[in-house]
Amino acid sequence: MSEYGAGASIWHHSEDPVAQPAPAGPFHPEEWQNLFHESHWQQIKARPWLWATHIWNLFDFGVDSRNEGDTPGRNDKGLVTYDRQRRKDAFYWYQANWTTNPMVHITGHTFTNRLAFNLTAKVYANCDSVELFHNGVSQGVATSTNCIFTWPLTLVFGSNTVSVIGTKGTRTVTDALVWTLLPQPFRGQPLAIPGRIQAEEFNLGPEGVAYQDSDPANTGGAYRTNEPVDIEVCRDTGGGFDVTALAAGEWLAYDVRVASAGYYTAQLRLAATNPSSVLRLRLDGQDLAGPIPVPNTGGTQTWQTVTVTNLQLPAGAHELRVAADTGVCNLNWLSFAFQPAPGAFTLKINYQTTNAATPAGYLKDTGLIFGDRGNGHAYGWDGDNTANTRERNSTN
Repeated sequence: MSEYGAGASIWHHSEDPVAQPAPAGPFHPEEWQNLFHESHWQQIKARPWLWATHIWNLFDFGVDSRNEGDTPGRNDKGLVTYDRQRRKDAFYWYQANWTTNPMVHITGHTFTNRLAFNLTAKVYANCDSVELFHNGVSQGVATSTNCIFTWPLTLVFGSNTVSVIGTKGTRTVTDALVWTLLPQPFRGQPLAIPGRIQAEEFNLGPEGVAYQDSDPANTGGAYRTNEPVDIEVCRDTGGGFDVTALAAGEWLAYDVRVASAGYYTAQLRLAATNPSSVLRLRLDGQDLAGPIPVPNTGGTQTWQTVTVTNLQLPAGAHELRVAADTGVCNLNWLSFAFQPAPGAFTLKINYQTTNAATPAGYLKDTGLIFGDRGNGHAYGWDGDNTANTRERNSTN
């Protein structure tokens, strides 16, 4: 066999690499290279009559004609990075199979930021047994006949320290890494704007990142019962759930994607018996609309829609927060609709001689804004003077 190999970047990763990426494409996850070499070596090992086989290649190397993976002009099929500084996971796969010295390696050292709660921790080792620990708690001792050891693992938000102890005879070897489970949209994708956002579908993540709540339990007892945000069954039209008892200092975060930049109208479906409740909308930490008063609707399941206009949103991915300033209220949903830009507004400038009396309904400019024109001064309006059409010329 003259050569075999698969491209991999230590910066490209996949939680579930079941499909082969395009060999000449831009995405070369390290996990696919692992599967490729696991499969090929086991097939080669089972055919001892193969008198020569060659892995392509030990190191990544330069090739002018290639434009794939993470770097143009490079063949990334190596088991070691181009700079010879980092061994890829597949390197340790062959080490586990070809060396007699005890070794153990957890795959995914460069896959530090994770999105999947449930995953399979994989270890390459030539040990008799390997024990895996998650945040200091043993996940059991495993054995293997093919140098691959696996454990099902459920990550927690934030830091997850994974360590292993391999035993071979009387000798032990260790390895460890840290994976960080990132906050993420509740349904896996940012919520669309324009569109409706259900209050209970705030981001997945730890307190202080995905939400802020003042008590340790979900007092509503519904839906996301393992989180402290208070959620209850909703009796509004359409049913479902609502976030109840949204109190001062609490907030909910939503990853959103705004289709196009412009002005939007927001509607919030609210219920409250507290006449002093105030909410705020924040986009990437910036206040969108100022204080939003919540009306006393007459009951915690008596719902009204509050409308807020002229919200200027940039296109793209953002974090939206609904925050309670004062009082207590319930939130069922909020929605955003594109708002056409205001029509053009034109003015007809009126010049009068310097000594002319100021016309009724106008404000005389004495030079602070427009300056002395030489032949008089300009006049503007001091209020809504729609009825005064003598010098007002507007298209809106």
